[in-house]
Amino acid sequence: MATNNEKGIGQQFDDPGSPIRQDVQQTPVVPDLDESHRKKILWKMDLRIIPMVTTLYLLSFLDRGNIGNARVLGMAEDINLAANEYNIALMVFFFPYALLEVPANILLKKLRPSYPGCAFYLTLWYAPQDLAFRQGMFFSAASAAGAFSGLLAYGIDHMDGTANLAGWRWIFILEGLITCLVGLAAFFWIHDSPKTAKFLDPTEKAWARNRLMRKTASGRLIEETESLQWKYIVQGLTDWQIYLAVFINWATACSIYGMSFFLPQIVRQLGYTGQQANLLTIPVYVTAAILTVLLCWLSDRVKKRSIFVMCLLGGMLFGFIFAISGSASGNVPGLVYAGCFISTACCYPAYVLTISWILPNVAPTYKRAVASAVLIGVGNLGGVFASNFYRSEDAPEYLLGHGMEIMMICIGFIALNVLRFLYTKENKARLHRQEAVANMTEEELADMGDRSPTFRYQL
Repeated sequence: MATNNEKGIGQQFDDPGSPIRQDVQQTPVVPDLDESHRKKILWKMDLRIIPMVTTLYLLSFLDRGNIGNARVLGMAEDINLAANEYNIALMVFFFPYALLEVPANILLKKLRPSYPGCAFYLTLWYAPQDLAFRQGMFFSAASAAGAFSGLLAYGIDHMDGTANLAGWRWIFILEGLITCLVGLAAFFWIHDSPKTAKFLDPTEKAWARNRLMRKTASGRLIEETESLQWKYIVQGLTDWQIYLAVFINWATACSIYGMSFFLPQIVRQLGYTGQQANLLTIPVYVTAAILTVLLCWLSDRVKKRSIFVMCLLGGMLFGFIFAISGSASGNVPGLVYAGCFISTACCYPAYVLTISWILPNVAPTYKRAVASAVLIGVGNLGGVFASNFYRSEDAPEYLLGHGMEIMMICIGFIALNVLRFLYTKENKARLHRQEAVANMTEEELADMGDRSPTFRYQL
């Protein structure tokens, strides 16, 4: 039967932030599986889930960031794009992106998750103690896209003149075509949940579902309610923790989009050609991808989240301080490049660890779907802000842009510490509310989700 060290989604980690009392023993649910069998199941899930969502996200980020590569290869001049018009073109993308996130996440749970919504989708497969590494693998595609974008732009620009089209136009044509083909294949390839996964046998399905269950006060593991009720939508839209987390998300998203859209231009202003600027962005994003996977893996091992986010925000802050110092000191190329390098390498793992920290603290399933959409959708309005940080009239120093990045990081740092304080305070308060549990059924406790007296917020 299930061993005592098997944890459901409500149990989180064995630390003071664990959402369930530690004196409760788990109820046996599924046949006992040895360690090798459990690792085999996770490996099977990883092989079927992670490559596809990673590829989709890589292409998604490639398609939204390649405009920065196209700009330094002559796009703005060819279409007579004024400086402010480029910023507006970047900005308008994010408004429908943010507005459609909530209905999209509701629909993917109501219909099938082989609809967009990868961050929430992974919570349907992996328990919290496994989530950050998988989210890191998936989200490393965003930083890898930056590397691929620079490399592909360098190669595709050699097609300049083919079919009487400029090289920068071929960037959009070829990369967009690849996205369409992979998106079509994904509809047939993606599996919706462990419950319906054809690649798992019945025992493996039971084990995978068991890890996602919530543990009640009596120790029984039951699945989170999956019925769509308006109260869950309202709770997801009004949860205080999500809006504090949005400020953290803005801090990281502003850096991600600011560098994605403007790093080639910033590097070109240091005295390089457009092709050289695209090539010089590659090591930045390769480092960010490696750091994302490494730190997410380490976060799962030590079972902490917020401390990693805090340190990464600090790294971002110092990076932009270096960049603004180099610009203000007569545009010292090495210092500016090093500062942008450090900030970009830190912002990607900070973003994914924020998501991995917050989403397991939201329950039940439908509330998490809505909260995930708010966190990511509203958080991505950081792209609106970042689209206007780096203006052509501020070149080559870009003091305003670097300064705005510093401001957003400071706001995120404050929000992170307020959230940690409130989580800790609420966890301690719930230790004294256990008498309320005796008068409630297990189903009622599960229905309360993260508002249950037995739930503890992960730190």
